[in-house]
Amino acid sequence: MNAPFDTLEFAARIKATKLGKDGADTLARAMADVAMRDLVTTQALKEAIAAQTTRMTAVVVSALTLATAILAALISLK
Repeated sequence: MNAPFDTLEFAARIKATKLGKDGADTLARAMADVAMRDLVTTQALKEAIAAQTTRMTAVVVSALTLATAILAALISLK
């Protein structure tokens, strides 16, 4: 799970150490890259949900078709 990451506050805290401004900027960028790597856009999420819905619809239709064919075969055996 990702949590909001305040790069400015992080950099400000690091600047006060021996690492200084350059070290703080570098660390803040690196931490932001790691923290933001797994975030997804709304559009990408919508596309993934649509693709999954399409796949699940195909599975349900296939299962219903198979069940109908089996039921028809069983009825014809009578």
